[in-house]
Amino acid sequence: LEDANRASLAKVTLRKWWWGTEIERAWARLREVEERIVELARDEDLPVYAAHAAHLGQTYLGKTDSRVTRLRVLRRHAAQPDTTPQADELRRSIIAVLWAAHDIADCVDREARYLRNRLLIASGFCVLFAIVMVCMQSRLESVKFIEHANGWKESSWSYLGIVMLFGAVGSLFTTIPAVSRIPSNFGPFNLPLQQGLLKIAFGPLAAVTGLGALMFVPAKLPDSLSAILLLAVIFGAGQHAVTRYVDQRAEEILTAAAPSTSRK
Repeated sequence: LEDANRASLAKVTLRKWWWGTEIERAWARLREVEERIVELARDEDLPVYAAHAAHLGQTYLGKTDSRVTRLRVLRRHAAQPDTTPQADELRRSIIAVLWAAHDIADCVDREARYLRNRLLIASGFCVLFAIVMVCMQSRLESVKFIEHANGWKESSWSYLGIVMLFGAVGSLFTTIPAVSRIPSNFGPFNLPLQQGLLKIAFGPLAAVTGLGALMFVPAKLPDSLSAILLLAVIFGAGQHAVTRYVDQRAEEILTAAAPSTSRK
């Protein structure tokens, strides 16, 4: 417990935040305490710990797992008044289920951190690539990355920047479901927030790519600025077709981690 307390109070640097050093250490210590408490618990208190272990086991291991099945049999046996409870065997079974469930919970936490880091890297690359495109357009004014609307008299790079801005606006519409799932207890493995950031960062690139692809389509592009910006919004929202795979993976991790949220 002292080590878990030190880990929870330790200064979290960027490196520790990235690798989850302190928070995962605190979680590991608290779970180890939970296992050791069972070793010290009185025999008459074991049914309470057995019920908690059975709930975790069914959540993380499944009802058909042999360890969960064995614990269920021992609980049923201990509840019968005409039988002699096997306290030592029940204690070992509780610890075995807790250990296995905690191991899976640790893996879920690591998966959440890995996905969070990958989402941040992808978002950073999207922002960097958008900045590079605008800088290149400012140096290559004679080369238009996307066709300008009729009547546009300003620079090509400013036009590109406006299109990217409206692409980001379009991507905001698809971030609402992800942002609505942001928990009130803000944590370092906040996947919904990272999902929303990736969508917003990818929206400008989707808008530029979509409008650029339309340059090679035989159909005539809209001439007015308002119509082109509306297309940019639509293409920005269309990035959901790509990022929805990230949403599915994040949903799997959040669902798996939900039972342990209250304990963390």
